[in-house]
Amino acid sequence: MPLWVLLSVMAAAAQTARTAGQKHLAGSMSSWSATWVRFLFGLPFVVGYLVVATESRVEAIPAVHVTFLLWCAATAAAQIVATVLLVHLFSLRNFAVGTSYARTEAFLTAVVGFLFFAETIEHAHPAPIEAARATGAAPMQVVTHGVLPQVFPQFADVSMYRWEYNFRASLVMGMVGAGGIGTELVGALR
Repeated sequence: MPLWVLLSVMAAAAQTARTAGQKHLAGSMSSWSATWVRFLFGLPFVVGYLVVATESRVEAIPAVHVTFLLWCAATAAAQIVATVLLVHLFSLRNFAVGTSYARTEAFLTAVVGFLFFAETIEHAHPAPIEAARATGAAPMQVVTHGVLPQVFPQFADVSMYRWEYNFRASLVMGMVGAGGIGTELVGALR
């Protein structure tokens, strides 16, 4: 058996054990507390990986810039919020449902991205993309300087419309008794 298969199975088992332990903790502490326990559990593994990765490097470690640190902080905040929501989901549903939602997020993101944004990207004007390529830009630079400036307004438009539509729908559904935020609103108005 190749080493990568063994390591993958061990990683999946460790993550399942961590998530199961987190569900157990969520019953006796708040979602935020259980989230911090999850991150503290993973901290030794991150430090160990960092040590191994830096020791085996031949090249010098790149300089850390403010932009890099801002992206790291934004990513960490998003991960923490998503984990809090996952832990809260455990309190509402069972372990299998919560884990299924967590494991399918990449697939669901790809499907939603395709459904909502594929047409917008297809209609991007090719001139800025070709200009970026002509200057010798890397593929990611072509995306960030040739595609995103054209499609970002439509991304924001569709995202805000879908958010408003879903919020309004859940409000109406809750007001007629199906649960959701509308139930909370009706309760607060009484």
